[in-house]
Formats: sequence, C-alpha cells, structure tokens
Amino acid sequence: FTAFGPLYLQENFQSTRSAEAAGDATSILYLAIIAAPLTGMIIDHTGYRSQIQCIACMNIPIVFLILTYEILLPWKCMLWLGLLYSITESNGLAIISVIVPTELHGTAFGVSGCCISLALLIEPATVGYLHQLTGSFTTSIWIFILLTFLSGLIGVLVVIHDSKHHKLISTGANNL
Repeated sequence: FTAFGPLYLQENFQSTRSAEAAGDATSILYLAIIAAPLTGMIIDHTGYRSQIQCIACMNIPIVFLILTYEILLPWKCMLWLGLLYSITESNGLAIISVIVPTELHGTAFGVSGCCISLALLIEPATVGYLHQLTGSFTTSIWIFILLTFLSGLIGVLVVIHDSKHHKLISTGANNL
C-alpha cells in the first residue's frame, strides 16, 4: 500500500486531496509502526502469539474495506494499519523462530525476507499497470483485500490444524 497510498488517498478522499494531506495521512502508518517493540512485549507477556497474529492478519483486509468505503477518515485507518503492521512484524519473526528448527533459522528467515522483498518488487509495477488499465486504484485495493483475507484465512486454518494435532504454535510463549 505504501507504494500507491498517497495517490489513492488523493484520488478517493476529500480530506486528503492535496499531496501534503495524503502524505501526512500515510506517514501516520509509519509512526504507528514504532509501536512494534511494545506490541511484541505485550505478545510475549500474554503468550497468545498465533492467535494474536491471526486476529491482526484478519483485521488488515477489514481496515482496507473500511478505507475503500470511506467509513473512517484515512488517518484513523492508517493508525489502525500501522498498529496491525507492528503486531505482524514483531510477531511474525518470533513465530518463525518457534516453529522452525534452530539449524534452519537462516533459511527460514531468508525465505521470509525474500517473499517480502518480492512482494515489494511486484506491487508497484502491478498497481501501476492496473491503474493505467482501469484509471483507478479500486481494482488494486480489491486484489489486496482478497489476498490479505486469503493469507489470513490460511493462517487461521494452520493454527486450527496445529491446535488439534501438534500444539506447537498454539502454545503460549511462557509454556515453551
């Protein structure tokens, strides 16, 4: 979203028609990410790592739906997204270290970083192409909503499967 967020906000919201207002709203997302150490500490304390990750992942498409239908002001959505991103960022890497054997951490973190980098590489070109084709960011937002919902759903199914069979990622951090 960061690649086209300001342009999307300028195109779709009266309150962020200027480049400055759209930039300010998008920067709130980065400001909220500063909460990552705090959210990580809270998750470590509660021990519900996989459940919190699933809730955060399922909230991301909801925020984009709210943004798409202009239910909340953009800055509120950006704040919410920033907090969700801080949860998924601080928690996602910790989950890898819990479910992957120590001798494979380098490979697991490398694959994770590669997937993130590939997404960041593909997103701007895809969004630009779809915007040029349709004249709007709506198609890109809907694809993003569907993909984030699908990934969140897969995460929920993995946690459900794990809780029935292995109980590895569903175990609280204090019980490992």
